[in-house]
Amino acid sequence: SFAHSQGIESAAQMQLFRDTNHTDPLLAKNLSQSCSIEALSDFVYSVSRSNARFSTPLVMAGYSLMQQSEQGLDLDELHQLWSKIDVYTDTMLITNRPGRRASIDQGLGLVRIASSFSDDCDINHDSGNTADLWALISQNIDKNGMDAMQSRRQPTNGSSQTKGHAAPIYGVLSAKLGISPLDSCRVFAFGAARDAVSAAVRLNLIGPAAGLSLLDRVGRKAVEDGLEEGLVGMLYSSREELGCDELMIDRWLQSVHTCAPMLDAAQPLADLLQVRLFRT
Repeated sequence: SFAHSQGIESAAQMQLFRDTNHTDPLLAKNLSQSCSIEALSDFVYSVSRSNARFSTPLVMAGYSLMQQSEQGLDLDELHQLWSKIDVYTDTMLITNRPGRRASIDQGLGLVRIASSFSDDCDINHDSGNTADLWALISQNIDKNGMDAMQSRRQPTNGSSQTKGHAAPIYGVLSAKLGISPLDSCRVFAFGAARDAVSAAVRLNLIGPAAGLSLLDRVGRKAVEDGLEEGLVGMLYSSREELGCDELMIDRWLQSVHTCAPMLDAAQPLADLLQVRLFRT
């Protein structure tokens, strides 16, 4: 499944990591020689923290669906709640085409592997209800719309609004496997931080050993800070709706935000790089 790099490629092309101490123009042409580790660390921290802040309410909203399934909520109501979460996620990512495509692609991958887990892994008492929910999610995901988006064609008029974004589906799958809610949010956000560092290593901005050190030193703190901010936002938004699950999820969705808008703006520019590489 495609791993979103959080805009590392486009930021490198914009010279956001340029080491101003290098004045030699020959060295400046070599990304690995002209890269400032401090600038790269600040970028990885900011975008990883922003992604954790953004994804935490979405993962928690998906996780809550399995809890409500265990409490006996009707299957149709569960599906309507998931559709609402997925459509809201798609709306929040509509201006970030690379991030939106990556989220949908990873979500579809999670749906494909979900059926491979046996019912013994399901912590819910009604495993049949869980299987039916997965079947509804898989059937209603707009795969035709995803194909059209990848090929830059207009989707058909009959396309479904649900796309299958990764964060809520990951929350549902984590609840099915019995992973704690906080660990689910933490692992999902850490995966995004790892993807950013992997992209930096792939571009030779940093070596593999230094990348591991950066991920441990910067990535973990960014995830924890973003997770804390996301949970605080959820609690603040839903403080008056603790008795109603549907209204509480609505409040959680309204708390979805990023916290590094200037750096997040570099992510959509990855499409410009693709045009320059493959369409010129």
